Amino acid sequence: MTPRKRRPNLRDALLAFAQPELDWKSIVKRYVSALLALIVGTSGVVFAIAPAQAVPQIFSVDCASGGSTQSVTAVTGDTITLTVSAGTCAYVSVEKSIIASSSAVSISGGGSPSAVDRTVYWEWVGTGAITQVDITLSITGAGQINFNSGTPSYTGQTFNVSSGGDSSSNGATSSVPAPVFQQFGRPTSGTCDAVAPESLNWSGVASGGWSESWAQWMNGGTGGAVCTRELVYSTARGGWVVN
Repeated sequence: MTPRKRRPNLRDALLAFAQPELDWKSIVKRYVSALLALIVGTSGVVFAIAPAQAVPQIFSVDCASGGSTQSVTAVTGDTITLTVSAGTCAYVSVEKSIIASSSAVSISGGGSPSAVDRTVYWEWVGTGAITQVDITLSITGAGQINFNSGTPSYTGQTFNVSSGGDSSSNGATSSVPAPVFQQFGRPTSGTCDAVAPESLNWSGVASGGWSESWAQWMNGGTGGAVCTRELVYSTARGGWVVN
């Protein structure tokens, strides 16, 4: 009887094309390595570990008390979430020095207000209560985020944003807060200085220094006359003063 021939298998095929002095395990290893190199080289496949996502900073906003400030340190690419926890906020402004464009700001509530360009800042005036603001930062300098109730008895909160990577020429990080703007509805009688709410004289700030202006947030977003002033931080006095 003629013995049956064994059907060639993969091992035989590899041995036939390999160097005879190599065992079949070494041959398989060579072929697999070559195959993987070919696949990666022709398809351009690249494996990378995804970078860790920045954890957003979350802050509560008080539009009931008025006049409070809070410092925020962040870097470009960070996100911050500001949630209204007290009072009713109907107005938000964000300085352009801390965002790339108005699209970096997402407003929840307030009747979906549109962004208004105010040269050095963007503002949003809601037709209802603004509940939350999410911001992706792009910091080129210190800047402010301002909230207020949008009523003549101005109440709100200011966030002073600075970059942890920004430094002065001597290498020290600046700790001087950005200026703060205060406003309330202009009275029908009397002067701004005479009727200014005492609650706006926070942190030892003197009364007075008010002037008449116009703001979009008045009268439910249709605009109106306001009393306004600017506070700046004096390093010489170690406190806030009227500019």
